[in-house]
Amino acid sequence: MAYKAYDPKVTKAIAERQIAANDAARRRDPERIPRILEKLGKLWLRYPDMRLGQLLNNAKGTDGADLFYLEDDVLEKRIDEGFGNDAPKTT
Repeated sequence: MAYKAYDPKVTKAIAERQIAANDAARRRDPERIPRILEKLGKLWLRYPDMRLGQLLNNAKGTDGADLFYLEDDVLEKRIDEGFGNDAPKTT
């Protein structure tokens, strides 16, 4: 049997398996949603005069991170810290 360097069916099957594995690895845990929202709610009750945007902006920290790109686990940790040493800005 001659060695076939390129078999489109095999190549496509391998590519599809790799794509499926990558997609599964990138999926976010849906269980994080109620957990993070509950923590955010508790933090917000500590600072009820803050608007939601202010709360999120303060929770993200002062390291220049863009909230759009901040991973949920990082934001969750910062919410757990309750702003840490960063004084909340309410104005």
